[in-house]
Amino acid sequence: MNGRGYTFLLRVSFAGSYPSMPMGAPSENKLCGQLVFSQAGARVPLHNMRLEVRPKALTGFGSPIEATTDMVGRFEVAVAAGTTHLEIVVLDVAHRYDKNGALVETPFGVTSVALEVPSAAGSAPTDLGVIAIRFWPYRCEFPAPRAAAPDKTPPQTYTSGFMHSLELAFARRVPETLDVKLRLLAEGERLSLAEIQRHYPPMLTAKIEREHPGRTRSDAWLGDQLLNGFDVALNVGRDATDPSRFRVAIRWPLGASKTDGGSTFDMTNVDVTLEDRGSEVCASRILLEVNTPDGQGSWLPAQKLDVAPGDQNWEAAKRVVRCQYLLHGAIEGHIAETHFQTEQHAVAIYRNVRKNPIRQLLAPHLQEIVAQGADGDNFAWGPNGILVTQSALKPSDLDARFERSAGRRCYATFSPRKPVHATHRYAKAAALYWELLTEYVGSFFDEHRQAIETEWREIVHLSDDLVRHSPPYRPEAQDPDVLPCDRNEGDQPDVPRARVEGVVRSVRPITQSQTPAPGEMDKLLSFCRYVLYQATFNHTWTHDGQTDISGELEYATFGLQKGSIGPADSKELTPSAKVLADSLSFNALGMYATYGRLLADEEHDVAPALKSALLARREAFAALGVDISTLRSRINL
Repeated sequence: MNGRGYTFLLRVSFAGSYPSMPMGAPSENKLCGQLVFSQAGARVPLHNMRLEVRPKALTGFGSPIEATTDMVGRFEVAVAAGTTHLEIVVLDVAHRYDKNGALVETPFGVTSVALEVPSAAGSAPTDLGVIAIRFWPYRCEFPAPRAAAPDKTPPQTYTSGFMHSLELAFARRVPETLDVKLRLLAEGERLSLAEIQRHYPPMLTAKIEREHPGRTRSDAWLGDQLLNGFDVALNVGRDATDPSRFRVAIRWPLGASKTDGGSTFDMTNVDVTLEDRGSEVCASRILLEVNTPDGQGSWLPAQKLDVAPGDQNWEAAKRVVRCQYLLHGAIEGHIAETHFQTEQHAVAIYRNVRKNPIRQLLAPHLQEIVAQGADGDNFAWGPNGILVTQSALKPSDLDARFERSAGRRCYATFSPRKPVHATHRYAKAAALYWELLTEYVGSFFDEHRQAIETEWREIVHLSDDLVRHSPPYRPEAQDPDVLPCDRNEGDQPDVPRARVEGVVRSVRPITQSQTPAPGEMDKLLSFCRYVLYQATFNHTWTHDGQTDISGELEYATFGLQKGSIGPADSKELTPSAKVLADSLSFNALGMYATYGRLLADEEHDVAPALKSALLARREAFAALGVDISTLRSRINL
């Protein structure tokens, strides 16, 4: 099954023998039926799907006959009399742009169902009944809305171009992987961090350290990372006790622990105060609460530290912060905010939007997200993924965080955070990209407004699906020690949400009218802009930023153990040598596999207008340290 499509078709192939018809007998048979999603609960129609009917006689297929399901999924076609069997094949349509910028559609098969045709009775159409199609089903057991994979086959696959890129990336890793595995077999845990590290390519922090020793371990670097690093879910606020200072905290619930007593990893709450020193923001105080497992499934009494620059444990405390930041950023910023938000919207869009032009606007940037999510279930956030094997979190802890994250996020009130300092590059770059998307999406809506309004009922279905399948609303907990600088990206409880089956849902409706009511076109524009922002700019920032800082073991690892405080090169504080090697190997893929960029447009599916808008701001982005050639067009890693 391939998920690269835009408009969905159905091709119905008919097979059977065609006996000679008596004189005066009808030469054709009318068939009708209703297509619905194959799912539990109420029937949900597959609307606006075109059917291509190809009757088959002894001499082969006849000329195709086209039809389209209506808004309740019903269709009617006329086929040659005597047809006894048929196969319904769902077609997707891939959209590409040719060298002149014109849109080109190419249909391809997605899924199929075989049916037997009942004998015709009278002149009325023969009713094939309700035909259930396994088409983009929702996954029910996961805490965030995602696509299911019937028969372990997700509704999207990676493109052949990306797979080739991935094969090349693996090939580049073969020498380093074999080398380190041989060393592990020979020496095992005797390998030092430096000996493990040397088998892998240097990432950003290591490169900077070679040229400017100590820079990535400085107080200013930590302050800059907390402001501008890859954890896009973490907002620096003001210190409630002294608003002239900044403050940020990462706190883990005390219940987050391994229950089998097998974990050796600490779970540490960190609270960092930052001082504005004009040209930079520097860490000036760190509060740590280190929870160490007792080996029986619970925690020893917490070790609390309050350290400042010059104190004995200051450098070690900064490393603890970097490690907790890496873990939090991977879970909350990278996965929950960009991956799962994008997949949540992709499922609803593919299920409901076929004729409405917003499909053309959004589809190129939703490719491969489900395929990537299926891989992430295995190597990232699943029971054997790096986030579980390298931290004190167990799968249920991750699920709880994913549900809480999805339960407070909504496109309707989102806009990028405001810069809080002259060095706040992330906020400035995000605002610039948001401005770009406002222009690009606005121009698209101006051009296609009539068609968007004509196919508004698809937006009704989209909105209903989004709201109904969004998780229950989870109000954002406020930290009394940290005052938010703004609420742009956070929960805004004063803006009403919808209630479905007695439960207040996290995602607000786009529309509640069969034709766009005042303000609803703007809501749809906001939704489209949010989807594009998360799938392109925000994911690029968090993915590439994580790759930069998670490839040097002495800088940060996902987990520390045995009290967490000690020298950065201490092997006793880190996971096993094998786990560390696997982590570095996985991280290297993020550097080697680069297929799927907006400007490179390897699949020729990025709108020329979007590329033009980006190129027009090249210098403005460069001034903020953003190379626009690195911006990703989709989430495939």
